[in-house]
Amino acid sequence: MLAPLPHIVSAAARADFKVHIGWSDGSAHIFDFSAVPEVRPACSQMKDIAFFEEALRIGMRGRSISWGGEIEYCADSLWYRAHPEAYRRDFPAYADQWPPSDDPIFFEQA
Repeated sequence: MLAPLPHIVSAAARADFKVHIGWSDGSAHIFDFSAVPEVRPACSQMKDIAFFEEALRIGMRGRSISWGGEIEYCADSLWYRAHPEAYRRDFPAYADQWPPSDDPIFFEQA
């Protein structure tokens, strides 16, 4: 059984279509969502910076972030994007498939 991953304790949208996420373990990352609307047309609302900044919400128990209740990203998925070594450790059979080749989300240390 896998140990629980950290959950999201803070999320702040920035004017450059990035989101600063604080985690329950005290770490933080910045995720760049600027390419998401181009790659995933269902997320086209994210092109509007007012929507991007104002509609961002943290989901129940910090298990996701969402915009407008229709666009949602799981906390575990974001955590694994920032920690690919943890994904390879937890899911060795799929290690060569992470991150997904069509993944439009990029991250950096906060």
